[in-house]
This record gives sequence, structure tokens and C-alpha cells, in this order.
Amino acid sequence: MNDLAEKALHGLDVARRRVRDQPMPYLAGLGFVTSSAVVVAGARVGAARATRGLTTWLGLENPRGARAGDSLPGTVMLAALVALLLLWLLVVELVRRTRQPESRVWMVGLVWLAPFAIGPPLLDTSVYSYAAYGLLQRAGRDPYVDSPSDLGRAHLVAAIDPGARGTPSSAGPLGTMLQHLSVSISSGSALGAVLVLRALGVVAAIMIGRLAAELAGSRRAEAVSLTALNPLVLLYVVSSPHLEGTMLALVLAALVAANQRRWLRAVALASVAAAITGQAFVVVLVIVVAHRLGRRSGGWRRLGRDVLVAAGITLAAAVGQPGGFGWVPAIGKQFSAHPPFTIAGAIGRMLSPIVQDASFDDLAAGGRITALAAAACAIGYLLVTARQRAVERTAGYALLTIGLLAPVLNPWYLLWGTLCLAPVATGPRRTAVIALCVTGCLLTPPGFSGGVSDAITGVALVLVAGVVAGVLVVGHRRDARVAISAGR
Repeated sequence: MNDLAEKALHGLDVARRRVRDQPMPYLAGLGFVTSSAVVVAGARVGAARATRGLTTWLGLENPRGARAGDSLPGTVMLAALVALLLLWLLVVELVRRTRQPESRVWMVGLVWLAPFAIGPPLLDTSVYSYAAYGLLQRAGRDPYVDSPSDLGRAHLVAAIDPGARGTPSSAGPLGTMLQHLSVSISSGSALGAVLVLRALGVVAAIMIGRLAAELAGSRRAEAVSLTALNPLVLLYVVSSPHLEGTMLALVLAALVAANQRRWLRAVALASVAAAITGQAFVVVLVIVVAHRLGRRSGGWRRLGRDVLVAAGITLAAAVGQPGGFGWVPAIGKQFSAHPPFTIAGAIGRMLSPIVQDASFDDLAAGGRITALAAAACAIGYLLVTARQRAVERTAGYALLTIGLLAPVLNPWYLLWGTLCLAPVATGPRRTAVIALCVTGCLLTPPGFSGGVSDAITGVALVLVAGVVAGVLVVGHRRDARVAISAGR
């Protein structure tokens, strides 16, 4: 018996040393199990309430949709998602503290990505809306005017969140072209279009990681861990593939080109990204201004050339797609909802004691106008002071400003700025980027009633804010002690 106990203890000691010496394979396996739990539980929840999936997704998804009042799948999914976030934080900290080969980090990322690439879309039904816009174009209709509900009683329409069924597309001309192309490649199959868009999302996630590594210089492995392994990327670029994934891959490529002083290529790539989703136009503006401010001679001539390149690509994309400028008026139709956790909504509520007789709609409009004005001022300041910081930081701050001050805060909006900042973020900025990504994963979790979901989000926001404050305070005290020791 003593011999057996001694052998068991020796085996545990050997296993512990192996995990300590090579932790990444074990973290990859543990992450695969956790990601699979998120996908399996999320499939039972469904991408949104009151929807029906296109297929059973290998038997994972209930074709009749989630049952009202059944919160068990949502609870399991939330617990698995929190576990995945904790694993991600562990990997990020491990890569930061110990030198890990970039290939080993990629191995972990691809293992974590696999369940999300195979399972059904989670948390959001935008990919089904994309397929619907492609089918509208195939039928000769304008997706900037018509909406998925105009397809009639199609099975695809039942898979879309009811609140989005009557909303026209706001994608740029190239984004709309990709939606049409996904349907054409799949010969008019809605499920085939979703799979094509999923494949595009997987490629975009991989390219985001590779380009982030190029942008990070010597911190390549850490940049990959902050982007390709990021659960917010896995959820909203891979699982529920948003066009923002492709847009952000092009934005990062533009920022890499800008760092290499290939300004025309940077402007061209950013302009193509803006033709997919419009918020990337602010990156075009940042790159053009940074190029102008960074040159002491011939600046105006280069400015004119950059503007011509950007305008030419934008016009070519719009002319090449029927109704190519229709996305501009369609933007205003995207924000009919009034979720509780938005800066614009908070401003509207703050105006209530000041304008006591104002209606809810008037207060909401006032909050949104104030938030948009603040965003314009913040972006103006970033452009004027662009010479004081790296171009990727200016672009990241500008995109983050748009996302946070938008009338509606959707989780994937947080990807816009954080993925630009993550490759080069250090210290407090790195903590802020991680906190924003964690927050995005926990916004309005599905599988619960509206009140319970909002309460969970509120608790998550308080906990994340508390942890961030604690990390910053500890870091400040550590820096102060280092400074005192250096002074001695």
C-alpha cells in the first residue's frame, strides 16, 4: 500500500512538473473542453429568443427554439463562458510573464477556435440577416430599402431576431457584395450562405492574429494571445461572423502598412475596409492626417494624393454595387432599440431632472445627440494631436470612441478599437483593453429574461470595474515603490 501511495505521489509530481514546464498543451485541451461547453450550451439557448435555427447543427440546436422559462442552458453557457474568460486571462498573463513560442500560442488559439467554427452561431443572429440581404439581392431587391421580413414566411426569417427582421442593411457596398456573393456561391441556399460567411470569419480571425503580431514587433506571441485567443473574437468574428471581422483584418493591414511608411497602401486598405462597414472611414481619416502631419515638406501634395486614392476607391465600390450609397441613410434605422447599458442612455436619464416635462423619446434623443457631439469632439482632438501618438493608437481610440458613444452598444462594437490597441497596449492600456473585451462577452447574456439578463450584466460591469481599479492601484503602488528605490 505504501509503495502504491509512493508511486501515485511520484506520478502526481511528474505530472505537475510537466504542466509547469509546458503548460500550453494542457491549456489548449482545457480551453477546447470549455469552448465546447460554451457551444453546446449556447446551441440549446439559441442565438436569440423567439427564433428557430436553420438546422439542428449536428443535433446540437433545438429546431423549435429555446423554451420560455428554461434558464438552465443559459446558466451553463454563462458559467462556461466565464471559465473561458478566466482561461484566456491565464494564458495572456502566462505569455506576458514567460517567453512562449508564437507557434505554441497559435496552437492554443486554433484548438479553442475549432468548436466555435463547427457549432451554430451564438449570441447574435446578424449572420442570418446577412444571408437574408443576399437573398434579397438575388431576387433583384434593394437591401438598403427592403428588410429580411420582405422575404415572407421563409425559414431564414424565423432564425433572425424579431427586432432585426424589419431592419434594412447598413453594410457598405463591398459588405453588401460579400452578402450577395455568399448566396451566389451556395446557389441560393441560406444555410450555405451562412457557412460561407463562417469560413470568411475564420479566415478573418486568423488574419487578425497574424497582422496583430506584425504590428506588435517583438511582442508577437502576446499580441496573438490578446487577439486570436480573445473570446470576444471567437464569439463575434468566428461563431457569429460579423462583417466587422473582415473590416478589422483590413484595418490592421492598413496600420501595418502605415508603420512601414507605405502610406498609399495604407490609405487603400483602409478605404476598402470602409467600403465593407462605414466606421472604418475614421481610420482612413486618421491615416491621411498622420501622413500629412508627419511630413515637413510636400505635405499638401501628399494629402491631395491620399484623398484622391480614398475617394477613388470609395466611388468605385459604390458604383460597382447597385444602390452603393444607400447604406448612408440606412444607418439611422439601426438604432431603434434602447438598451439600458449605453452612455447615450445614461446621458438621457441624467437630463430627466433638468427637463422634467420631456418625454422618454425626447430624453433619448437628447442623450444620443449629446453623445454624438462628444464623439465628434473626441475624434477631432485625436486628429489634431495625432502627431503625439502612434497611428494605431489614434485609430484605436477613434474607433473605441465611436463604439462606446454609439446610440446602441452592441458587444462587437468593442472589437473595433480594442483590436487596434491590443497589439501595442502595455500597462494600464492593456488592462483597459482586456477589461473591455471581458465586458463585451458578458453584455446581456442570452437564456434569461430581460430583467435577469440586465441584472447579470450590471453585476458583471461592477465586478470588472472593481478588478480593473484594483489592478491599476496595485500597479501604481508598485511603480511608486520602484521609483522610491531608484531614488535611493
